[in-house]
Amino acid sequence: MTVVHNVDKESLPRKVVSTIGDEGEEMVTTSIFSAWGEAPGVVGPTGDQIIRIEDLPEGTFD
Repeated sequence: MTVVHNVDKESLPRKVVSTIGDEGEEMVTTSIFSAWGEAPGVVGPTGDQIIRIEDLPEGTFD
């Protein structure tokens, strides 16, 4: 696993790229951080975006 952290002049993280390799395949995830010091705008899901775990297709967690 390789993780590359990019920080700004205040040492705040701005970008993190993680690379995980397995048997010749790679999975890369990139996280971008911004708006430090600002209040986050969090919005919950609407009723039609929520599903009960019992309603998930069989085999979802195999």
